[in-house]
Amino acid sequence: MRHLQIILLFALALLFSGVSPACAQNSLFTAEDAQAAEGSAAPESKITFTTGMKKLVFSVAVVTLLFMVLLLVLKKYTPGGAPQLPKDVFEVLGKAPLAFRQQLYLMRCGKKIFIVSLSQNGLDRVGEIDDPDEVERLARRCGGELPDAGNAFREWSAKKQEGEKA
Repeated sequence: MRHLQIILLFALALLFSGVSPACAQNSLFTAEDAQAAEGSAAPESKITFTTGMKKLVFSVAVVTLLFMVLLLVLKKYTPGGAPQLPKDVFEVLGKAPLAFRQQLYLMRCGKKIFIVSLSQNGLDRVGEIDDPDEVERLARRCGGELPDAGNAFREWSAKKQEGEKA
C-alpha cells in the first residue's frame, strides 16, 4: 500500500512539474525525438513531457487513486471471516523439527491430542493420545508449566520403596 502511495505522488509530481510541451497536443514524443530519429544534429536533448504524456500520467494517477479508495472501502466493509475457535475446542500445543523441512505438531482437539507431521507432501497424522491424564499433563507442559519436582521425587521414592518390599 505504501509503494502505491509513493508511485502516485511521483506521478503527480511529474505531471505538475511545469515542463513545457514541445510538440503537437496528442503526441507522446517531442520534436527533438523526431529530429534525433531522422539523424539531424539536435542540441543536447532533455526530457520534456508533451500534453499527451501529461494526460497519460494524469489518467494513470486517477485510476490508481480510485483503485486505492476502492481497496480501503472494501477492507472496511467486508466481514472478517470465520471466528476463531476457543482454546478448549482446538489448540496447537507446540511443534518440533523432525527432519529437513518436516515438523511434528501436537494439536489438542477436545479431549484428544493428535500428533501430526507437516512436510512438503502435506499433513499426516502420526498418532493420537486419548488418555485424559496424559492429555492434561501434555497440555500443561506445552503451556509452559514446569513439572513439580517434589511430586516427581515422591512418586519415584514411593515406587522404589514398593519395589524393595516386593
